[in-house]
Amino acid sequence: MEGKEKTICIVGAGFSGLCTAIKIKKKLPNYSITIYDTNADFGGTWLVNTYPGCACDIPSHLYSFSFEPNPSWSSQYPSQVEILTYMKTLARKYSLYENAKFRHEVKQLEWLEETMKWKASVLDSQSKQLHSLCYDFVFCGTGEYHIPKTPEIFNSFQGSMMHSAEWQPQVELEGKTVAVVGSGASAIQIIPNIASQVGKLLSYQRTPPWVIGRLQFNFAPLVQWAFAKIPGMRRFYRNSIYLANEIQYPVFQIQGFLSHIARPIAVLLGKLHLRRQVSNRHLRAKLLPNYSFGCNRVCLSSDYYPALTRENVEVIRDDIIQVTHDSIVTKDRREKIDVLILATGFDIHEYFGPMEIVGRKGENILRKWKVDKPSIYLGIASHLMPNLFFIHGPGVSLNEIERRGASAISVKESVEKAYMLRHQRDMKNTVWSSNDCGSYYANSQNVITIVYPRSQIDYWLRTLKFNPDNFEFLMQH
Repeated sequence: MEGKEKTICIVGAGFSGLCTAIKIKKKLPNYSITIYDTNADFGGTWLVNTYPGCACDIPSHLYSFSFEPNPSWSSQYPSQVEILTYMKTLARKYSLYENAKFRHEVKQLEWLEETMKWKASVLDSQSKQLHSLCYDFVFCGTGEYHIPKTPEIFNSFQGSMMHSAEWQPQVELEGKTVAVVGSGASAIQIIPNIASQVGKLLSYQRTPPWVIGRLQFNFAPLVQWAFAKIPGMRRFYRNSIYLANEIQYPVFQIQGFLSHIARPIAVLLGKLHLRRQVSNRHLRAKLLPNYSFGCNRVCLSSDYYPALTRENVEVIRDDIIQVTHDSIVTKDRREKIDVLILATGFDIHEYFGPMEIVGRKGENILRKWKVDKPSIYLGIASHLMPNLFFIHGPGVSLNEIERRGASAISVKESVEKAYMLRHQRDMKNTVWSSNDCGSYYANSQNVITIVYPRSQIDYWLRTLKFNPDNFEFLMQH
């Protein structure tokens, strides 16, 4: 190990890739880092999502790195523009642009048992050349929101059509009949921001979301100064937000004393918010979810419901049965539209796809996960993928690998299986496993690996220290 520069491939230049690159530069300055991303800059989902009203529903002082605080956030909930500025600022601060290869797509990662390295097949989208390079370690930070879900039924539409993640600002909306399909986090931000521009807005909703009011406010210059200058104030504020969110954990549990108290309160808050903002009983009935609170993502908004009460806005709950070149057809009606906006979310169960990972014994990981059940230890490592780590939590200790003189590290298969058994057992006590809403967290086999079934504090404690007993250290023959 000594005397040879170790190479690291980071796939993705969003928050995960950015965090990994910064930490490696700080702790392992002698390691060579290459960051690949299909986009033209750092930012990930916050670079590509530019639709009107795009913002984060997590408070800004929590939606940022603890080791890189930003006392100058302008508001409680940050906009896409401000988040992207924060990310690019950090990329420049740590000179990460010199490590980045943008417009490069990692098509395949293949584990080479003989050399204990990963062979990356990388496509340069500008030159169209495919390059093969070998790396000692790979960190996968592709995220869950990188493959827009576009149902095939909409392919026949010939008017202006765009997915929320592929916004086309040149499309004219003024005075047009616009259909927004979907009712998730993107839709509840888009609709209030375009409703006053369009002639008519049709909101097609298969399952309306649970919506809670969002308390948005700007930070006064004095408060920003205090965050920057008064020791501990910003940290205290961040920790307060964290704990306020953490105590909501029982809302997402089915059994337990606290859950029986918290869940009815959460439902009541959702219903009160709807009643306060929508006076029309017929519309209110359309917008009231008929599934468990929290089963799908709970949305935060204080302007979504008012937008739906506008005279030029109509909510349609009927299933879409046909889409023609200029219309959407449901059971009882046909609506001619000018612009179609798909707020239909992302294919989160493609995991790291369309990239292909071929691990130990020639296993195609994504194919195996789709045939069998996904299996990964703490959302970080798999026994079939040595030296490859997914960035959903803290990674392993690369220093430990060097100390032992090993070439690779892999979680023990027995440890991984035991973890997945506990994961699925604990998931049964969560609202995400309920059958009344068809949770989008579950894959086609009704297996949920996208969310953690316990509290964040529990996950933090389980990943706080690296336990070498859970891993095997591999030597090159």
